[in-house]
Amino acid sequence: MLRPSDVTKWFKERSDLGRNELAQLVDGVLPGGQVVIGGAEDNVRKMMPLLAARQRVARLTSIQHAKLSVDQSTTFDTAAVLQLIMIQKNETFHQTIKEAVNLITQVVNDGHDVSVALQILQQNADEVPHL
Repeated sequence: MLRPSDVTKWFKERSDLGRNELAQLVDGVLPGGQVVIGGAEDNVRKMMPLLAARQRVARLTSIQHAKLSVDQSTTFDTAAVLQLIMIQKNETFHQTIKEAVNLITQVVNDGHDVSVALQILQQNADEVPHL
């Protein structure tokens, strides 16, 4: 099974070599579709000539400005996928910390010691399997 770290390593190695998957993605774009480009904002500008050279009628957009519609085909380049994974990991981390703090606060407010709250937190963490 591929792990996010495998994809990140692969993408970095290809990026260091100046390679990307845009040509493959553009060849499969449907008229009126869009390709979401990750990375820096100017990546969209840099990739526009490739889309024009292939005579494709599609829209390139950055991950920051992408709008999704069920009526429009959308393809994500590898950088965009990696950005989405990292965004999700960040949001999950913050949500986990928030829930942990709330649990500790609740246990302490119920009159128990912080060490009891930490034990409960550890027990709860042990119940969640590692994926």
